[in-house]
Amino acid sequence: MRIILTGVCAVCLTACGKSEKDAASDYYQEQFGMSEEEADELADELADAFGNGGVQTETKPQNEAETETDADQPLEYVEPAAEDFKYSYDAALGGVVITGYRGEAEAIRIPAEIDGEPVVKIRLGSDGGYGSPRANDRITHVELPDGITSIDDYAFCGCTALREITIPDSVTSIEKLAFGTCSSLTEITIPDSVTSIGASAFNSCSSLTEITIPDSVTSIGGYAFCGCTALREITIPDSVTSIDEYAFGNCDSLTEIIIPDSVTSIGDHAFEKCDSLTEITIPDSVTSIGRYAFGNCDSLRNLTIPDNAEIYRHAFYESNGLTVTYQGEEYNYANDPNGWW
Repeated sequence: MRIILTGVCAVCLTACGKSEKDAASDYYQEQFGMSEEEADELADELADAFGNGGVQTETKPQNEAETETDADQPLEYVEPAAEDFKYSYDAALGGVVITGYRGEAEAIRIPAEIDGEPVVKIRLGSDGGYGSPRANDRITHVELPDGITSIDDYAFCGCTALREITIPDSVTSIEKLAFGTCSSLTEITIPDSVTSIGASAFNSCSSLTEITIPDSVTSIGGYAFCGCTALREITIPDSVTSIDEYAFGNCDSLTEIIIPDSVTSIGDHAFEKCDSLTEITIPDSVTSIGRYAFGNCDSLRNLTIPDNAEIYRHAFYESNGLTVTYQGEEYNYANDPNGWW
């Protein structure tokens, strides 16, 4: 137990000339009905832990405008010294590859150069394999330097404390598992320079609530956002032509999605177990809907499929409340001659 008194109370307690610890003991006896022995013991314990017998003076703000919280403070990024990184020079890539960070700062700015050589690749994450580097669990915010062209495989995979990252316009691709299992990541801005999002790039980013994919992206890899259980909103641009397997599987907070008319195929399990999905628009451009694409979508009630689309077996598996309109006919779990359910 820690007793926190206002500045006025602390002055009153010490006005009689007693030590702060004795004054605190008197206060505990009066306020909590403690015996003198109990109060003295508590005051001793709290004095050892906090000083002042556990009495901490504080000034209450006159109004909320005078209160400054941590959230009001601008975040200060630190550019760590070279010795805070584990790195090596890669002659084939023509620059420095960062493979670890051992500094204390949590909000860091990755340097553009180390030892006079450009930083060309960053790997602070882990692929989970034997002998692989341990993912960094300290950093919360990262700014990447201009000049980086790719966020490579496993770059931040398993960095569970990472909440925010700034990606420069020089990046053109986000590769496999680049941010996999970054469970504290809440939002991310993908710049217009990015053209591809690799397989499992954001797999199991369970705190990610929304993401905008820029018009420059032409492909979204399999499992790209699978397991993003907090994802409520996503915008797919007209530049995307296919939604690969499990791309949004198990996004059970996703309620609505519009598929642009540039998309021609929806892969196996693409939206499986999107439990909250109530509305989805499938354009006439779609010619293929894969197995289990909308399986276990418990909240989905109506879906219109283009007449020219091929629907694979179990496309609506266990979505037993769903009615599908296709080629002028309605189908559901009880009326399924095609094996879709």
